[in-house]
Amino acid sequence: MSYLYDPLHPAVLRLIRGVIDSAVRAGIEVSVCGEMAADPISAVLLVGMGVRELSMSPHRIPRIKEVLRGVSAVQAERWAQEALGLPSAEEIHVWAEENLKFAEFTAPAPRASVALDRTG
Repeated sequence: MSYLYDPLHPAVLRLIRGVIDSAVRAGIEVSVCGEMAADPISAVLLVGMGVRELSMSPHRIPRIKEVLRGVSAVQAERWAQEALGLPSAEEIHVWAEENLKFAEFTAPAPRASVALDRTG
């Protein structure tokens, strides 16, 4: 059944966005851990939607930090809005390939936490 799982599916992204929006209204922080947090494209989109803490396997941390340091908060927000506006996972993947040149999809191993700098 893993073939049905796609973290870039619009329904998944909208669900996460809804959780983030509700959490912000309630004064609760949202963290994401696992495969989605460890993927550069997903990590940028998550940050663009308001996630400020990601948890992933230790060997993935340097790559995600590198990617996130190379993207402004404003750009991440724009990209998240663009991705959320696309109608299918296939279109989001194509859009990501064309626009996000740091794409790298590999499965993570055991998790460690990464707290993002809240200043930028």
